[in-house]
Amino acid sequence: MNRYLRLSPHCSLKRLEKPYIYDIKNDELYEIDDKAEEFIKSCDGTSSFSIKGQDREFIDLCIKENLLQISEIPIIPNLQSSIFNLKSPIPSLRYLELQLTARCNLSCRHCYLGKPKNIELNLDSVRKILKEFEDVQGLRLIISGGEPMLYSNFWEFNNFLPEYNFRKVLLTSGWFLGKKEALKLNVNEVQVSLDGLEDGHDTLRGKGSYKRAINAIKYVKEAGIDLSIATMVHQYNLNDFQKMSDLFNSYNVREWGIDVPLQTGNLKSAKDFIVSPEKGGEYLKFAYGGSYHGGSEGYVCGRHICTIMPNGKVCKCGFYEDRPLGNIEEGLKNCWERNYHMPLKDLQCHDCIYIKECQGGCRFRADTSTSPDPVMCALYKGTV
Repeated sequence: MNRYLRLSPHCSLKRLEKPYIYDIKNDELYEIDDKAEEFIKSCDGTSSFSIKGQDREFIDLCIKENLLQISEIPIIPNLQSSIFNLKSPIPSLRYLELQLTARCNLSCRHCYLGKPKNIELNLDSVRKILKEFEDVQGLRLIISGGEPMLYSNFWEFNNFLPEYNFRKVLLTSGWFLGKKEALKLNVNEVQVSLDGLEDGHDTLRGKGSYKRAINAIKYVKEAGIDLSIATMVHQYNLNDFQKMSDLFNSYNVREWGIDVPLQTGNLKSAKDFIVSPEKGGEYLKFAYGGSYHGGSEGYVCGRHICTIMPNGKVCKCGFYEDRPLGNIEEGLKNCWERNYHMPLKDLQCHDCIYIKECQGGCRFRADTSTSPDPVMCALYKGTV
């Protein structure tokens, strides 16, 4: 008997360096070959197939992984499973950090952006950016700031997010994320910043911010949204990590990203918060999760990601605002194609036995463009 097949609503066909099916909901990327790509393109829910006559093993796998839906009757096409014939640039731009605004209600002692500013992207530009990111086959939009929930058009922006075929991740302090707001969010994941237990967190971010963050974590879980946590290592939270680990396990946190803040921005005048690379590297071992946006395929960090600043500058990351690739008015793809991707073989430490694991670490944190990242050296080698 013939059956009707279509790509599941939470999935999208992506043509990156190779063809893939991207499971947006679960943030999983499945590589397929050209033959499978053509078959998936024909699965629009309105054409019937003899399952016996197709590659049964491939179809069974797609159905098992919930990548394809199967029915005995035609299935109404879903906008979220639209098939695109566009291709990504090479290398592909898979992750885009969108800094909606430079506004923030906090003055975190470690913030690399410095003091908050009354600057933000206009909504028409944001719409254009999202469409361009979708067209270049983007996978994950990272919504940040400043505090993104202070963006003057945040809820209008939130309302049109479901129109786009990529994963949406909101980065927030949690200050403005109440129960009602969590239920209204149209994102796949919320990353809340939590930089210690109450004393350690509030010392870094301000009194009362810990309780707001914890409440936000609870509301995100209650709303059924994936939860991740971001933590910065500093002098006042070094004794908190095991208890934080236990806390995050109790909330079934999807990912815990940990980093050592760079000595720039506000941290220049808050030196008592600074930990040495040797000390900070020890705590990165608590981190888990797979959404690392670093190097890949023999290249250093930034191989598949860039940042759009609130002033419209397109940068390889937020630390390089003074060396932009261009302005978003020139087009996202045009700016991205100006980016230089440094091979790992050009690093001074290219022959290190850990180079494939650390992938060169952070180029901004290294003393020079080719020297080792001392925090990664501390993590992998226990020395700098």
